[in-house]
Amino acid sequence: MKKIKIFLVFFFLTLFFFANNAEEKLTRVENREMQIPTNLNIQVSSSTLTISWDTVNGAMAYKVYASDNPENNYIDVSNLGTFDETSWTTTLSEETKKFYYVTSILKNALDISVEAGVVLLNWDAVPGASSYKIYSSDEINGVFSDVSDSGTFNGSAWVKDISAYELKFYYFTAIINGSESETSETVGFKKFNCQTTNDTNLNFIATSFSQNGMLASEFATKIGDCDAISKWNPEKQCWESANNAGYKWLNDFQIQNGYAYMINIVENKNIYVAGKIIQQPNYNLITTAGTNLNSIMIPLDRNDISTASQLGSDIDNCEQVTKFNASSQGWVSADPSPFGWVGDFPVNVGMPLFISVVSDTTWPNQSKNSNK
Repeated sequence: MKKIKIFLVFFFLTLFFFANNAEEKLTRVENREMQIPTNLNIQVSSSTLTISWDTVNGAMAYKVYASDNPENNYIDVSNLGTFDETSWTTTLSEETKKFYYVTSILKNALDISVEAGVVLLNWDAVPGASSYKIYSSDEINGVFSDVSDSGTFNGSAWVKDISAYELKFYYFTAIINGSESETSETVGFKKFNCQTTNDTNLNFIATSFSQNGMLASEFATKIGDCDAISKWNPEKQCWESANNAGYKWLNDFQIQNGYAYMINIVENKNIYVAGKIIQQPNYNLITTAGTNLNSIMIPLDRNDISTASQLGSDIDNCEQVTKFNASSQGWVSADPSPFGWVGDFPVNVGMPLFISVVSDTTWPNQSKNSNK
């Protein structure tokens, strides 16, 4: 009698949960549990119960929840059973009625911060993990190597001196029952060498990694020793600035990921822009009745572009590529000519630049880049 009741109750719950109440129940689990496995099945023997389901793409693990009430009071019972890829087996209790559902755990969230040349990675502890590994690469699509021993673990955190590096990407894995989990989400940082001069103290940087939609004033606080941030307005061909007036910030605006910003600092320092991987924007490069300048950032996955001439050749209708020289507080340009590019200079991913075009175009969303 016990086996029949468990089967019928679970079958009812599966239909009820997916048809009527999925959204409500999902609010009670972690944000990274975003997909519900389908085709759940149950098998009951004299002493065990096994739930199985279809694989969820991108899932690194699963959780099983149970309750005596189909409406609420679900708790995580994952550790009361044993997982075998897409199934979970537990010992039957004396209870004759139980309701279950299963969630998938997508890539583990990973946070990053950099201060004084030291990177801190931290994450939520993974259930059942006995240890972790940290992997790093110089390229977002490059080979990631195990760098665990080069830093120091502190529970679900890892620190390392990265003052010698300009750009790094990281993810972690968990060791569970001797097996290595899927990788977490990827994070990273880019270093900008900023400096003051005897004149102005302007430096050109880019939001190479996600800044979570913070305001310019908040971004300046995160940078430290910054009293003004400016964004380029291509329609007006001018800078629009947010300034620290002491008692408050004037003309504050929202920072966008993947864009270039001019900052004013009060002392020499390395600024680390760190965060999660961004969704690369497409830049609508326009012309005006005056100049035709547009600010961009070289996408993090475009390691094939290493010179201004390569960048200019990759952008339709480009007539000039310009970088900012913080030492001279001036601009340096590369221009195409019948004999090749004049004034060519090195560029790298995550670098902010100005592009001048002779007619409106969109980049990098161009058909000639579709295979890159």
